[in-house]
Amino acid sequence: MNIILNAANAMPDGGKLTVSTLVNPEGKAEVRFADTGSGIPREHLDNIFDPFFTAMPTGQGTGLGLSVSYGIIQQHGGSIEVESTVGVGTTFTVKLLLAKDDRATGDVQCAGIKRHRVGDERALHAYRGGGVKSQLSA
Repeated sequence: MNIILNAANAMPDGGKLTVSTLVNPEGKAEVRFADTGSGIPREHLDNIFDPFFTAMPTGQGTGLGLSVSYGIIQQHGGSIEVESTVGVGTTFTVKLLLAKDDRATGDVQCAGIKRHRVGDERALHAYRGGGVKSQLSA
């Protein structure tokens, strides 16, 4: 959720956020968040996952969002990568280990995320405590 909020903040005059999912050649689930926002300056890229680091003006943002996201993803055996170009946008890629793969139905279960197909539509459901926490169509 933090990545989505950061993308919205990077596009104050509007823009596009694309969320996509796939199973990569390494057999890991990938969720990509690509925005057309302001981008992250190169000098900030090495620090964006550090606790309390923020490029926001004083009083806006605690600098904990990406640090907490990084920790949660690591605890689930995953990784998070970022590519950014100032003035073009930013792409965060979250990679998670697959826990179950049912190729016959197209369902993929991975560390709390389930992706399934219904006709031509794909839906991503994030689970927490056994219930659906959020749903995105991709």
